[in-house]
Amino acid sequence: MFSAKGFTLIEVLLVLSLAGILFIVGQGFTLQSLDRKQFQQFYEEFNLDLLYLQQLNISSKSAYTLNFDPIVSKYHIRSSGRGNVVFTRDYPDEWVIEPNTLKLPIKYSKNGTLKNPGTLRIETKYRTYFITCSFGKGRCYSEEK
Repeated sequence: MFSAKGFTLIEVLLVLSLAGILFIVGQGFTLQSLDRKQFQQFYEEFNLDLLYLQQLNISSKSAYTLNFDPIVSKYHIRSSGRGNVVFTRDYPDEWVIEPNTLKLPIKYSKNGTLKNPGTLRIETKYRTYFITCSFGKGRCYSEEK
């Protein structure tokens, strides 16, 4: 007599709740992946900027330094301490970048060695990273904690 050709309300709610749970879980993984990619991009640019700073100090008569400005979420390379800004690079506003054992500003000697090696702590929304700059060639490496 009576033929049902649809879904019950309970079946529809069950499917929608499962889809919502999968969406929420997937969204969390996406944001964490974006955070990791953002740090990787920052790290690559930061290493290139340190190499540029090193080359400036080797090839120039004046000293150049790299310093962070956390109020505006930027770092910049300047000539002679507080001199002219060579360039400025932004980083995400929600990041907290603090020197752990690294003394700021970052300086290189005339022969290209890092004057005060140490570790820089970067806290993003999802992770904490450490960038360690050691003696030697002046290159840095990163660790995720």
